[in-house]
Amino acid sequence: MDIRLIVENLLHRALPCMAASAVLCAAFPASASDPNALSEEGAAYWQHVTTGDVEVAYRRLLDNHPGAVPEVGDQNFRDTLENAANLARKRARQVNSLDGYNAVLRGFANSFQDAHLRARPTYASAKPMWAGLITNLRDGHWIVSFQDSNYAYRENLVGTELASCSGRPIDEVARSTLGGFRADWGTEAERAKSATWLFVDEDNPFASRPSECTFVKDGVSHTVLLLWNRVPASELTLKLEAHKPVGAAGFGVRRLGKGYWISVEAFWTAAVKVTDDVERMSADLRKADFIIFDVRGNHGGTSSFGHDIAASILGKSFVDARDPETNGGCPTIYRASPENITFFESIAAEFSRDRGAQYAAPVEEIAGQMKSARAAGRTFTGPVKCNSTKTTSRVPSAFPGKLYILTDNACFSSCLTVTNMWRHFGAQQIGQITSSDHHYNNVNDLMLPSGLATFSVQVGLATGTPLMEGPFTPAVIYKGDISDDASVESWALAIAAPK
Repeated sequence: MDIRLIVENLLHRALPCMAASAVLCAAFPASASDPNALSEEGAAYWQHVTTGDVEVAYRRLLDNHPGAVPEVGDQNFRDTLENAANLARKRARQVNSLDGYNAVLRGFANSFQDAHLRARPTYASAKPMWAGLITNLRDGHWIVSFQDSNYAYRENLVGTELASCSGRPIDEVARSTLGGFRADWGTEAERAKSATWLFVDEDNPFASRPSECTFVKDGVSHTVLLLWNRVPASELTLKLEAHKPVGAAGFGVRRLGKGYWISVEAFWTAAVKVTDDVERMSADLRKADFIIFDVRGNHGGTSSFGHDIAASILGKSFVDARDPETNGGCPTIYRASPENITFFESIAAEFSRDRGAQYAAPVEEIAGQMKSARAAGRTFTGPVKCNSTKTTSRVPSAFPGKLYILTDNACFSSCLTVTNMWRHFGAQQIGQITSSDHHYNNVNDLMLPSGLATFSVQVGLATGTPLMEGPFTPAVIYKGDISDDASVESWALAIAAPK
C-alpha cells in the first residue's frame, strides 16, 4: 500500500478519514466519533504500518546486503540484523503516532553502526519540543554552547558543563536518547555530531524527556528546571546547524606564507575546479615548503578527487604505488540480487540521459556482471576473498615539502578513504578524529511501502579491505572550535611552519 498523508494530520495521534485514501478511511471510519475508539484505531493503524515497513526493511537487508550472506563471514552483521529486527518488531507493537513510527525505523537503521545504512522519514513534526539549549561535546565534556533568549531561564548557562539530568549521569542520558536513534555511540565523531540534539524532543516514545538538569561552572553546581516549548522545525534546524561541531573548508587553492592551502569540503562536482587548478598549478605547488589539504565538513562523495589532487602534487607513479585503493588488485564485488540489478540499471539509464554514454558505460558493465553472476547461480560478481598483491615501489615523491590533511568529525565515507589514502602518501593528519564506516558501499535508497520513509541498503563489498575504515585519529588534535577558520588556520600554520 502507498499512503501519502497530509503532514498536519500526521503530527498527532488522531487522523481524520480522507476520501483520497481508502486505507486511511478503513483505519479511521466515520463512525469512530468516540475519542477513545479513535485513539485505539489510530494506534492499530500505526502499529500495522510500522510493523509492515520494518518487515520490508528487514527483507531488503536480508535479500540484498552483502553482509547478510554467510559466505562473507560478517557474523556481527547477521546477528545485528536479527537482533535489531526483533527489537524493531517489539517497538512497532507499541507505537501510536508518526513520531513513534520514525523512532522505530531510525532505531532499526542506527543499530548497524554505519550512517550509510539509514532510514529517512518523509514527514516529521513541524514543531518539535525544545528546551532552548544547544550543547557540544568537547573532550568528553557536555558544554552548553547556545541559550535561546526567548526562554525565561534565570541564569546564563552558556559555557557551563552539563553533569546530569533527572538524577542520571549525562553520558547515560545522551546514550539512551541519542545513541539508540541518531548516532553510533561507539564512535567519538558520531557522538560529537549528535550532541546538538540533546535538548530536542521529537516525541520519541522510547526516550524519556528530562525535567531538570544539573550544570557546573567554576566548580559550582546549579540544578535547573528545563523549559520545554514547541518551536518551528525550520527555525530550530537553523540554530542547530549554526552550532554543529564541524568546519566548512569551502573550495579553492590559495597561497599561505611559503606553502599552499587546498580546500575541498565535498568530493562532488565543486571539487572538479579545485582538482583542475591543482593540476594546472602543480609546478608551483611542488616548490612549496608545505601543503595543507583542508577537508573539514567533508561527508564524502567520490574518492578519486583525493587521488587526483595528490597525483598532481606528488606524482602519478608515486600515488598509484601507495594508494591502498589501487595498489593490491582487490576489486569491489556486488551482490547479484534482482533489486540490486534494477538499481544499477536505473543509475545507468540516468547517467546516459543526463551525462552521456561514457558515464553510463561503467555502471552498465556492473549491471551486466550482476546479471551474469545471477544466471550462473552465483551470489556475487566475484570472489568474496581477495589476497592483496600490493607491491613496493621506490618511486620518489615529486613533492619534497611537508604534507598535511586537516580533518574534523564530519569526515565520513569517501572522506575516510581519502584520509587513509593521504596518510599512506606520507601526510600528517591534524585536526579532529574522523568518523568511521564499513567496507560495504554503493547505497540504494528505496521508499518503504507506506511512503513514510526511505530505507537504504548497501549493495557492494570492497574485498581485501578491513571490515571497518576509520576512525582516523590526528597526530595533532585541535581542541578549539573547528569551525573558527581564522583560529584553525593560525594553529595549522604554526604546525606546518613553526617560527
